Amino acid sequence: MEHACKVTVLEKRLFPELQAEYLADPQSGACSCFEVGQEFLFERNEKRDDFWHFRE
Repeated sequence: MEHACKVTVLEKRLFPELQAEYLADPQSGACSCFEVGQEFLFERNEKRDDFWHFRE
């Protein structure tokens, strides 16, 4: 069975109070991994399983 899912980064938010409570470095700032407008296509079929291997 084949599945596909497209994910688009719509916005980036920063919550300093949550960073202070949960991050090892509370001053790390906004996420540097993703940018607004980026799109990711995840596919799952017999030969591919992006859902489990994202960001490798």
